[in-house]
Amino acid sequence: MVTPTRLGSISYVNSLPVDLGILKGAVHPGPGPELQIISDVPQGLNARVLRGELDVTPVSALHYAENADRLVLLPDLSVSSESGVQSVLLFSKRPIAELKEAMIRVTDQGKTTPALLRILLETRYGCRPIYTTGASTSDLGAVREDAVLLIGDDALRAADSSAAKGWLVADLSQEWLSWTGRPFVFAVWSARREFWENHPDEVLRVLALLLASRCWAVEHEQELIVEAQSRSGFAPERLRRYYRELRFDLDVNLMKGMMQYFDAAARLGILKKSPRIEWLPSKNTKQQGATTHG
Repeated sequence: MVTPTRLGSISYVNSLPVDLGILKGAVHPGPGPELQIISDVPQGLNARVLRGELDVTPVSALHYAENADRLVLLPDLSVSSESGVQSVLLFSKRPIAELKEAMIRVTDQGKTTPALLRILLETRYGCRPIYTTGASTSDLGAVREDAVLLIGDDALRAADSSAAKGWLVADLSQEWLSWTGRPFVFAVWSARREFWENHPDEVLRVLALLLASRCWAVEHEQELIVEAQSRSGFAPERLRRYYRELRFDLDVNLMKGMMQYFDAAARLGILKKSPRIEWLPSKNTKQQGATTHG
């Protein structure tokens, strides 16, 4: 019996433009092992791939950097932004530059964004706040700290809530862009190095599926919006605006922004060092093993 290939999927709506075609069966995998889709928050996917429970998956950019010896980067796939992303938000009682000794709650559902917050506060603004980690929530009324970092669907819901009127909101990707002039990469797709070494053709097949699925979503925007609305409850126009702020490729400029982030994290001791990035071969991946349906 052929073992299924285990593919991770971010449970937020931010990655739907990459994997919805696969999830709906609109992009047919063709010959090869079955795909087992495992959905989780970014931190859950990060942990699962290191435990050997996933073969190919999106991971937080920082998680990739921390584990570049165990992961191989897939080309041309990311969750990134060249502007404000709307779903990586710091809600605070005073301006971000004035959070010198504030108590800040950071989400426990990801790694890249809490590190970005530290870089911005400590390097850009010279702040030295106290960080606490807690369960993510969109209920700002329950927050007792001076500020709270929310990501994904929780950030979107909190920003739309009536309670948000009492908070200042800083979009961290916009803060990064204003400071560095670079876009920001939140998540990348990777394969377990061991799986890649033993099953390279299967990794390339899954990469082709993901690229075909991304193309499918571009051509079927209405289906994407309907699915995202059913999962999140957000209005269609809200979702369209959100997706227009995101990118799902990984070009040279995005890579430069990601490497600048890794360098900044290394200077603060968040990373031991900036990683040497190792890519999967990108040739012949766009057509291998994937067909789309309607």
